[in-house]
Amino acid sequence: MSLLSVYTISVLSEFLPPVVWCVQGLRVDLSPRRPVFRLGERHQLVCEVRDCPTAPSVSWSLLGDRPLAASVSTNQTHSAVTFDPVVTEHEGPLLCRVSCGGENRQIKTSVHVYSFPSAPVIQGVDPLRVGVESTLTCQVWDVYPPDQLTLRWRRGDAVLPSIMGDHRSSSVRLDYTFTPSLRDSGGNISCSATLDLQDLPPEDRTRETTVPLNLLYAPVVTAIPDSVSVMAGSRLELGCSAEGNPEPAVSWSFGGAGAP
Repeated sequence: MSLLSVYTISVLSEFLPPVVWCVQGLRVDLSPRRPVFRLGERHQLVCEVRDCPTAPSVSWSLLGDRPLAASVSTNQTHSAVTFDPVVTEHEGPLLCRVSCGGENRQIKTSVHVYSFPSAPVIQGVDPLRVGVESTLTCQVWDVYPPDQLTLRWRRGDAVLPSIMGDHRSSSVRLDYTFTPSLRDSGGNISCSATLDLQDLPPEDRTRETTVPLNLLYAPVVTAIPDSVSVMAGSRLELGCSAEGNPEPAVSWSFGGAGAP
């Protein structure tokens, strides 16, 4: 190597700056922002890292020193925590901490979990009798959180009872006692269950069951002929109608003797 070449390299090396990673505006975001997960399903929460030129250091933690029973995978752009399956222990504040080139960021969210597997079940509608006091039962099972669920009866425009669940039980039940009248026959009665949980999808928020009111009542004669005079040997036609549930059978009798 010539003397000129050595000198040139020496001069250039004096002016080369030291290698320093400069992190400007390290950004951290979470997706989904407000997680609401159904119990028993598989869901992910992603902590996204932006403007970090090196591999970031990412850690997840539940507040309150609770263990995080979930799997975590991390690369240079994001870290994903997977809940499989989602359980009630996953509910609560969750913190994502990111360190990159001496810069530290953290972001917090609150995980909400829920269970609302089926529509309400109505029992006691068969049989119902006009004028006889009856009790209907509306119930849902395996609800979480139960204290956020409201059961409500609905029959036309009538204001009927409602109840909120209790955190000590995963089932919610509401009874409705009434005395059916004839005008209720052919109508419907409904029971709706609403889980009042913020950010819950609308299709999972309210479920309703509607059943017909099939009322049993004794036969009632609705039309009977008046007294008539008729010439002997002429044709006479009489009409009689009745209603009831079950449908009544109509028979005739003359002077105590049955008619064909």
